[in-house]
Amino acid sequence: KPTTGGGIGPGFNQVDLLVPRLSKSMENNELSRGTMNSISALLKEMARNQRKKRALRDAFLTEMSDNELERIFDVWARPEVTDLINEFGDIENPIPLGIKMLREVPEFRRLAGRAAKAVLWG
Repeated sequence: KPTTGGGIGPGFNQVDLLVPRLSKSMENNELSRGTMNSISALLKEMARNQRKKRALRDAFLTEMSDNELERIFDVWARPEVTDLINEFGDIENPIPLGIKMLREVPEFRRLAGRAAKAVLWG
């Protein structure tokens, strides 16, 4: 499981990514440090994606006041927004939901700049 809070989905993706290479290395008795480093390097892109997700989460949860969070949760609790979240929300791929909310939820647009900065600059 990624240590960045990635959850079970990225954990399974990590297994799918590593097991074939690890199995082949074990079958061929190729267990050198270089081989293991090469296999570990497969996780770099996943780790980068998890850092972006963490930055986005932190931008919303740790850098906002309680009042700002209350206003956001009030918007997210509206039935039409909840319907969007239920229809387009995917914890592993939040982009389609974000785009839909930018188009259909005016209050969400204000957050887009903050979210973009968090993803781009951490």
